[in-house]
Amino acid sequence: MAPPVGGPDVRAAVVLLPAPAWAGDLQPEEFEDAALQPWQVIGWGEDGASAKVRDGTLTVDPETLVMLREEATPSEWTGSANRLTGFDVEFRMRLGGDAQGGCTGENGTPPTLLWVGDTTDLLQIGFSATELCLLYPYGEGHVVTLDALRWHRYALEVRGQHVRLLVDGRAVLDEILRQTGGGTVGLGLETYRGTSTWDYVRYDTAPGRACTIRGTDGLAHSG
Repeated sequence: MAPPVGGPDVRAAVVLLPAPAWAGDLQPEEFEDAALQPWQVIGWGEDGASAKVRDGTLTVDPETLVMLREEATPSEWTGSANRLTGFDVEFRMRLGGDAQGGCTGENGTPPTLLWVGDTTDLLQIGFSATELCLLYPYGEGHVVTLDALRWHRYALEVRGQHVRLLVDGRAVLDEILRQTGGGTVGLGLETYRGTSTWDYVRYDTAPGRACTIRGTDGLAHSG
């Protein structure tokens, strides 16, 4: 098709524009930088927020949330994580010996919580000293016995309503969720009572697809 008379042909320019590699890249956080950017540190207790980076690990103190958060510093998570296209989150974590309470916790809050809010839905996984549980969406009621005071590698795989959670390579949750929910778009490490220590967090908002432009499939290349 010829361009409109008197107007430039922009089709070639669109094809030739360099595209940044966002979605499809593994996003690792190894907690080497004490500033924690682009993560936000938020507290709600009397003592305020407290999270410390030391020797490549992050310790989150009571009543503190460390989050890649919507409307804060831009991140790949808040820009493209979407349950409909799928995402992976992997992390290595343990609770401190001061973790108090059960997984469903006081007022529905566990000692530590992983907040997984994508652009369409919200998932919350709780941790106590002896259990992990699927807290939200409400009504799912999945609880797994686990010694969370020890280091474990967790791998969360979400494809639409299909959710899998692996602990040290073993699937402990493999469910099609019946419920949906919503909340703040963000990836959060949240501690209520006691402490939690995180060795790393990695995520991929386009697992299994080589991508070049945010939210679109791209072409794999080498060299």
